[in-house]
Amino acid sequence: RKLSHAAFQETDAATVATVMYVHGNRVDSWKAVNLGWYAYDAIVRRGDNERPVRYVIYSWPSTRLCGSQMNDLRCKANRTNAEAYYLGWVLAGIREDVPVGLVGFSYGGRVISGALHVAAGGHMCGNELPDDMPARGNIRSVLMAAAMHNGWMWPGCFHGKALDSTERMLILAN
Repeated sequence: RKLSHAAFQETDAATVATVMYVHGNRVDSWKAVNLGWYAYDAIVRRGDNERPVRYVIYSWPSTRLCGSQMNDLRCKANRTNAEAYYLGWVLAGIREDVPVGLVGFSYGGRVISGALHVAAGGHMCGNELPDDMPARGNIRSVLMAAAMHNGWMWPGCFHGKALDSTERMLILAN
């Protein structure tokens, strides 16, 4: 079910965990939904069921573009920066008492790392959160085969504030 941003924020509840799945590169909208439901099954349905979950499939335009494979990858790498800002803005708008978990694969992990950076007050693509939007913390995340440099989350680097908004993070590399 699609919600406006305002309607999404109205569903914030401290008793309901928000879990977001972010897919990787070359995923059309149909496949994004299928991958998202697959992740839902693994994360939520097989979970402990102690707390209700608001589950979000965050889909971004990642289908194959015309041109060479290298140009396609570069274009998508650039696109992840804008998506990181958008997701960071959404995260910062979620009440602080709402538990948040993020799961991302490949470029989805890159989007999440950038979003954590933005949610902690960092800038992305020359943009940062508005002054009336406080930085967000205590977010848990899982990055699977994240398509990013291994030093990006170091302080002062590209996603250097990402860990400031992180309670726990699991990074799986292949």
